[in-house]
Amino acid sequence: MLMPNSQPTLLSEEHSQRELRSTVVCRPVAITLALGFCFLLLIPAAVQWGAGRPLAQGQALSVPPSREELDRYSRGVDESSILKMFVQPRLQEALTKWGGFGNERVAVGRDGQLHYGPGLRAAYGRPFLEAGYLRAKAKGMVDRDGLRDVHPNPLPAFQQLAADCAMLGIRLIVVPAPEKAMVAGPGRILHNADFDRFRSTVTGWGAEFLPMETLVEARDAPWFLRQDTHWTPAFVERVAMALAARIGPGGGPPRYTRERRSVRSVGDLTGMLQLPTGQTLFAPEQVEVQRLVDMPADDGAEVLLLGDSFTNIYSSQSLDWGEKAGLGEQLAFHLNAPVRILARNGAGASVRHELPRAAADGRMGSVRTLVYEFAERDLYLENWVPVPIGEVRRPAPAVSKTESARAPAAAESPALVVPPASARPVQTVAAGLVVQATILFLSKPMDPGSAPYEDGLLYAKVKVDRVESGVYGTENAIVVFHAMEKRKLLRGGKHAVGEKVRLQLVKFSEAPAGIQSMQRSDDTEDFDLTPYFVQRELP
Repeated sequence: MLMPNSQPTLLSEEHSQRELRSTVVCRPVAITLALGFCFLLLIPAAVQWGAGRPLAQGQALSVPPSREELDRYSRGVDESSILKMFVQPRLQEALTKWGGFGNERVAVGRDGQLHYGPGLRAAYGRPFLEAGYLRAKAKGMVDRDGLRDVHPNPLPAFQQLAADCAMLGIRLIVVPAPEKAMVAGPGRILHNADFDRFRSTVTGWGAEFLPMETLVEARDAPWFLRQDTHWTPAFVERVAMALAARIGPGGGPPRYTRERRSVRSVGDLTGMLQLPTGQTLFAPEQVEVQRLVDMPADDGAEVLLLGDSFTNIYSSQSLDWGEKAGLGEQLAFHLNAPVRILARNGAGASVRHELPRAAADGRMGSVRTLVYEFAERDLYLENWVPVPIGEVRRPAPAVSKTESARAPAAAESPALVVPPASARPVQTVAAGLVVQATILFLSKPMDPGSAPYEDGLLYAKVKVDRVESGVYGTENAIVVFHAMEKRKLLRGGKHAVGEKVRLQLVKFSEAPAGIQSMQRSDDTEDFDLTPYFVQRELP
């Protein structure tokens, strides 16, 4: 009990505010503090000028500057800071070595394993279908990410996908890849509190779920790489075998052969720590993969594998774990049938945007089973925009020479499944397409400091002002810039709305496989226009 003249040991908020208002800072102290603060602000600029690299060189600001300009200027300062490039990796190395600390994206486990920070929050955070969490998630998407069309709840997107698959006669199998920290032992996966509710709801709409718990077997342990977010080759093999058994393997003699290869990497989580080049805290991990010797064309494939980096691991060289040995290749081997793969790193939610494009250009014409793999954490973290598949261009049925002679010429053209193809703009392209264009819209910019992967693509919508060579038949175009490489922003990641550009383009589906598998930022929400990859930016 307090006596009348005694002082409280803990100050109330009101008392604190009263004390703050009565605080007096004498003029000499105020001047000293202000000058000291200004001096600290000038140190980075002085270092940059001394090295001949001004901060955010070439980043012009209007008066008053827009939010996009300020964000771009901030990224330019961050990207060009010599002090940051020197101090941050060495400070992180000391914190990790002596304190066992990670950073915002990487947590260091007691056993030395690395874990993906956002994945931990997804596993042990609030239920991802809770109304309060959905409101907070939507607000963050608008305020922090600058998104226009936010869909924090994944259920409507899966309802749309299930309905479209049912209408098109396509079997839908859902494969949520668990987080490393979710796997508590053989047969045990500690999902987010709302996962069972999500699974039962989507199953009610006609989708099938691969029971991941039953695939976590003791003989395959460890199930995840120590310094990487992804599963081991043995776990990939187990998932592929389970999928093949569910789909039903094809008959006939074996089509594919495999060979064993050893691959080594320090893992993507080590890269996210951004340690100094040549760091020795984390040695490369070595695993054995089974690589397909021949990967035949996927023409006529009845199985489409839609996925993210859990599909690309061991398949795409961009992830530094070898190639031709990922989930798609192992599934093809166990099915003894071709599998069409559409996989984009870090795009478990947004990779569905590829479906209407694939449907329109014929890549879904023969598909009877859609396997949708995504990181389970995306249910908690990502924007789930419902994406209608729309029209599917089917190949014309084969006819005999006699029937072909009797049939009218129009009978040989591809048939279209509703809605009619007339609603889609016609685009014709010749080799060597070069255009002059004005940028109308840019997707969310790449952030080298927080992106989960080292390389990335940025989607933009442009107005085609002039076609210099080749043929292009619409007023607007969707172009894909190579925006980031080895966590460094490239020229393609520094554009602004309204900027004039001169681009050499090729259909994105014809870009190198390594490019197609990269993570991307795509907020264009335009599924009618075929994306084009920017091969070169011309002066």
